[in-house]
Amino acid sequence: VLSDSVRRIRLGVSKRRALPLKLWQMAEVHCRMRRTMRREKADVMVSAGLLGVLLFGVQNFGCREIFESHGPRHRLPLQWLVKRMERKVDLVVALTKGDTAEYVRAREVATIPNFIRGYEALPRYDNVKKKDIVALGRLTEEKGHDLLIGACDMAFGTARDKRLRIYGDGCCRDRLLRMM
Repeated sequence: VLSDSVRRIRLGVSKRRALPLKLWQMAEVHCRMRRTMRREKADVMVSAGLLGVLLFGVQNFGCREIFESHGPRHRLPLQWLVKRMERKVDLVVALTKGDTAEYVRAREVATIPNFIRGYEALPRYDNVKKKDIVALGRLTEEKGHDLLIGACDMAFGTARDKRLRIYGDGCCRDRLLRMM
């Protein structure tokens, strides 16, 4: 739940329609974002992933720009634009020290790891016979757990050795429980 002091501004782009974005849709999002940021006189703008690369790599929004890296830098597409974005933003935030080390051109880089300690040391299970899927996070609409449940229903069929476990809490908890 957001504080009353936080105001959410919708840009009019449907999530379902937005992924993957076509070039003209990206240009539309970009223009709406730029107009909104300037109208609101925002202090900080945070974006992640390919959208962040496209937004920050192309335009200056007139505020502090923070790029969130949710994975290795080298896996992002459009590396020429990633380089440009990396030099331009005020701060890059990465999940691991390894990911942080990849942003060598950035002005400033910070590591804010996932809240699970020791996840880098977890063993790999490449040849697992039992197929459990575990999701951990806020049980809110934007996380898409309903889509995960539907996908598992389709993928698992009647198989008894396959399970989906979802850990978390949030406003969608009861609805998700009814779906399972």
